[in-house]
Amino acid sequence: MKNRKITMAGFLDEMKDVSYGPQSRKFCFVLGAGASQTSGIPMGSEMVDEWEAYLMRRNPETHEEWKKEHKITDKNKYEHYSKYYERRFPIVRDGYNYMERAMENAVPKTGYVVLSYLLSQTPHKVVVTTNFDHLIENAIHDFAQVMPMVIGHEAMAHYVSEQINRPTVIKIHHDLLTEPKSRTKELEGLTEPWQKALEKIFANYHPVFIGYAGNDPSLMDYLCAHQADFENKRWLRPYWLTFGNKQPTGKVKDFIMGSGGYWIPHDGFDETMYQIGKVLGYPDPDMETFLVKPRERFNALLNTFQDLKKKYTESGATVEGKTSPDAPLPSGNPPVVSEGSAAVDQPATGGNSSAADAASSSALMSDIFAILQPTDAMQLYREAVRLHNAGEYEAALMKKRKLVKLEPDNARYHDSLGVTLHKMKRYKEAQAETKKAVELEPDNARYRNSLGATLHEMKHYEEARAEREKAVELEPDNAFYHNELGITLHVMKRYEEAQAEKKKAVELEPDNARYHDSLGITLHEMKRYEEALVEAKKAVELEPDNARYRNSLGATLHEMKHYEEARAEREKAVELEPDNAYYHNQLGVTLHEMKHYEEALVEAKKAVELEPDNARYHDSLGITLHEMKHYEEALVEAKKAVELEPDNASYHDSLSTTLHEMKHYEEALVEAKKAVELEPDNASYHDSLGITLHAMKRYKEAQAEKKKAVELEPDNASYHDSLGITLHKMKHYEEAQAEKKKAVELEPDNARYQCSFGITLAALERYDEALKAVLQARKLAPDDDYPYYGLGIVLRGQKRYDEALEASQKAVELKSEVAYRHWRLAQILHDMERNNEALSAIQKAAELDPSDQDIQETLQAIQTALDNQ
Repeated sequence: MKNRKITMAGFLDEMKDVSYGPQSRKFCFVLGAGASQTSGIPMGSEMVDEWEAYLMRRNPETHEEWKKEHKITDKNKYEHYSKYYERRFPIVRDGYNYMERAMENAVPKTGYVVLSYLLSQTPHKVVVTTNFDHLIENAIHDFAQVMPMVIGHEAMAHYVSEQINRPTVIKIHHDLLTEPKSRTKELEGLTEPWQKALEKIFANYHPVFIGYAGNDPSLMDYLCAHQADFENKRWLRPYWLTFGNKQPTGKVKDFIMGSGGYWIPHDGFDETMYQIGKVLGYPDPDMETFLVKPRERFNALLNTFQDLKKKYTESGATVEGKTSPDAPLPSGNPPVVSEGSAAVDQPATGGNSSAADAASSSALMSDIFAILQPTDAMQLYREAVRLHNAGEYEAALMKKRKLVKLEPDNARYHDSLGVTLHKMKRYKEAQAETKKAVELEPDNARYRNSLGATLHEMKHYEEARAEREKAVELEPDNAFYHNELGITLHVMKRYEEAQAEKKKAVELEPDNARYHDSLGITLHEMKRYEEALVEAKKAVELEPDNARYRNSLGATLHEMKHYEEARAEREKAVELEPDNAYYHNQLGVTLHEMKHYEEALVEAKKAVELEPDNARYHDSLGITLHEMKHYEEALVEAKKAVELEPDNASYHDSLSTTLHEMKHYEEALVEAKKAVELEPDNASYHDSLGITLHAMKRYKEAQAEKKKAVELEPDNASYHDSLGITLHKMKHYEEAQAEKKKAVELEPDNARYQCSFGITLAALERYDEALKAVLQARKLAPDDDYPYYGLGIVLRGQKRYDEALEASQKAVELKSEVAYRHWRLAQILHDMERNNEALSAIQKAAELDPSDQDIQETLQAIQTALDNQ
């Protein structure tokens, strides 16, 4: 590489010598992210480091696996900018948002100011850049004070010509506002329009590469593919500037060697452009020279306002609500409006000025200042948005309030203030601001949706729906608004309409994972699980590292009883976001359903540990502890849930269930009644209340509650069976068998309902039917104790004692902790006059449930039989 290196001094000499004269040469500047660093925009490598840290915090194991899969190391990771970008921003709009925030406060520094001079005052008119920012064109406009040609999209590439007379900026990765390219597929190659445009440029301009590392394949591969065009002088020799003393490597080295180009070490973009500027005649900055054209523009504006004010004053027309005549502004030098202030310095005039003249001048200055002020307001707005996006809501709030005060009729600022207040959960204030935005601009869909979002959060769903419908009406092709409307309709349980809106969002943006997930959630709620599964899987396919989508997929798989698959998805969600309590809790729910109670317990405890004030997680933990028969611990968790959310019916019901199991029936009754009081149309709570009343032998009240459950959900087999159990206990066997038969019809493959039905048929002495039902139950659940318990009852009724004994013994063996299993065994042994064994069995039953009247009566009968022997 030594023979391809020249010093910066040598390069400057060459530029100075060849820039002017009859045989002059022209240079264009090819800029990368390194050129913008000192102006406040992070380099691509800095962004990669930032994204790396984010992804490692999010899930280090998965990120390391991803790097290994793509053969990314610490040495080569900057060459994989686009891969990092799309991993960090799987949602396209999030990437655009990040880039806008990264660039919103950038200000052109020395290098760009000098470059604006070169582009406007020398033959070197062209910049080719991979950057999205507006630094070049802002510098040209503000400092060179000419209008540049900006080619920010390949659709405009045909405007590039061989004869270029004005500053021209060619953005081959697009402008920040025209879908900038950062994803791998987008950077795989240059499109044909760009190739044709660059062919014209490189045939007429020597490319000077600065701040560009060659890490994107689109431009770099194009350059390497055209080395011969440079080498054979069809295109002009390139110059590649590298920072510090680093020698070019990889593709850059190959390009320089193959193209006949040179490489030049440099000290930085600003330093290099300053040196080039000095040798090409750039003067030191001069305030007076710089202010000439702004003053000319101001004077023109001032004169226009003066003529208009004079015209309307003389005609007697109202000027901003006033009819008093105002004299024209006195002659003399134009006043200077101080930056950031409304104060106006009025110079002395050639004659006496009346109070009316002064008032007129002041009013006119206020009018002009109102026109000029938005520049400052916009800077304040950008800063406020930056603070909001950084999570500094209080600071953002102060600035946004100032904006609203400065421009009370600016809808955008009211809406923006509302968004920050919404984020701070100050919903009433947020509503007032977004409502004001809508009043000011009633046909702005964004403001309508913002207002709808706040109303939704306040649970004013009808109003929220109206605003979101208006947003959709105003922008019918906006997928986001359709989805937002769908979310509100979903919460209102208007599922058909909700799924229609969400489906529309998916049609408009089929590659948006968020909308597939949202549609899946509604389909899930509609119990259309197969369709929900398709949408949930699509969301995960589009964004495999999104924990939320993994959990949604797990929820649908769980509901479909595909527990192993559900577990895998929910474990993935936890892996992706290990500090998310919700995902731990959801994984625990699936493990609980799989009867993996110890593992479920670990996840439920982790959720509580992460969010100790979340009632839902205490309740969930309590349910698992209850199932493990750790009733005292379960009671603590259930009580904590109720304490945290005393108006949550579900938590009162859970507490009631544990108290019931502990035989604290009076307390259980209080909690069950509270659940029903809070949600009187919830069938489950009526049934739970009925179960407790049944245990307290208050059968008529139990019957009423269970009947209410059946009325509320007539297609729920569980409630029909539960009502049948109480009717059976009341010896209303015909009614009982009707309810239990309905349960079997609704769920014919449910062993418990088949057995329960068989027991009531036996009470009606319909033994053949009863036997058929309990045998079907045993076939459905061969390892469950209940079918053997029922079989024992039926066979005893048929006086087939030996078989009844065998079935009852099996029931005890499978569930020895249930008192009634021992009671039924004792009855059969007593029938067989094996009273000593019967006594042992009934004593065990009494030990397990000493307060049960049936058990006590059987114990007394067996003791009497033994006494009479």
